[in-house]
Amino acid sequence: MGWIRKHGEAASNIATVVLVIAGAIGAWAINPAVKPIGPRPHKPACPLTGQATAKNVKKTASLPGRVSSARSTLIIFVGRDGHEEYRQSSPLTIQNGQKRFAAGTHLCTSTSDFVRSGGLILPANQISSQAVVSNDGETVTVSVWVAPRYGHVSGFGSYSGTISLNDSRATGASVPVRINVQYPYVNRVLLWGLLLACAGLIWGLMVRKADKALPDTDDNGSFFANLALRVAVLATAVPIINIQVLSKPGWTGTLSQYLTLGGLVGAAAIAATPSFRALVSQIPKSARTQADPKKAAPAEAQPAEAQPAAGI
Repeated sequence: MGWIRKHGEAASNIATVVLVIAGAIGAWAINPAVKPIGPRPHKPACPLTGQATAKNVKKTASLPGRVSSARSTLIIFVGRDGHEEYRQSSPLTIQNGQKRFAAGTHLCTSTSDFVRSGGLILPANQISSQAVVSNDGETVTVSVWVAPRYGHVSGFGSYSGTISLNDSRATGASVPVRINVQYPYVNRVLLWGLLLACAGLIWGLMVRKADKALPDTDDNGSFFANLALRVAVLATAVPIINIQVLSKPGWTGTLSQYLTLGGLVGAAAIAATPSFRALVSQIPKSARTQADPKKAAPAEAQPAEAQPAAGI
């Protein structure tokens, strides 16, 4: 303990290295198992369009029903575990020939390609949909099932596409859909942020040591104060990771995104190091003397007694 009290800064450096290594090992140890899971998305019953009968379409209807399109995008969030998700659109009004369908009638739908930035397409067997007439026979609801890990693990990020009716009994009901498949490797992001924050901390400390214009301090600062400085600098990575990754469900985890994240974390750590260091660094004696006017200014000279004139 005596050496730690005498060399607080060096001891805090050693403790920081131990914490970083332990954190890196822990982050790598909790690496999630990302593999194909679950059955195929729910396959709704959809009769052939040529089999429409009086059971589900009234005889007075001579033209296909027209269903209004959705005014907003249907957003589906797939968790980091990759399990199947299900969402429904808001009710879409049957614009002509209301009451023409019996309650619970199933209408066939078709899906466009769901494309992510960079051109990656979500496989067609990982998404399914159907439309169902409501109990009052005046509206239609479109349901969507998504299983991005059925068969194989699809890429992560935001996929956009459209689902619409594909039925001889009704047309329309175009629903824009955005599927957010969340990035599962949060541990890798935390590990990357920790390493880059550590690199920024080292750089900031080296710049402080190399600047000869700054007053030097003895390596005898408080161990806990210096350790708190380093932990605080490393913690600057947390809000950046939250803004750049955790709050963005469409984060894809590309190399470019990792490099951008690393640059932001490293720059924040470099910028925070001098500010936090100023809070824990001891003021050198020379600097304290210069800052204290009582110690800096010499004692005021006492007025000399008048000497008698020569010859008196």
